[in-house]
Amino acid sequence: MAQLLLQRDATVTICHSRTRDLASVTRQADILIAAIGRAGFIGMEHIKPGAAVIDVGVNRVQIRVARQLFGEDIERRLGILLNVALR
Repeated sequence: MAQLLLQRDATVTICHSRTRDLASVTRQADILIAAIGRAGFIGMEHIKPGAAVIDVGVNRVQIRVARQLFGEDIERRLGILLNVALR
């Protein structure tokens, strides 16, 4: 995914689940692509208001429980939330 975005001249930052102060890095993103595979790892403190979030991590939690993961104000915070779970 990072390579595809780079080919379109996007500025890409790649982080690890153990990146120091991950929330301050991810809050800068207009598009946040999460592929951690652990439900609930990315919280509202990681997301810039109006950002698009693409969840490509595979876990047992489904998109219909996003409000439980992020809280009730998820729609006010995000521009769009996409779940690309494999079945």
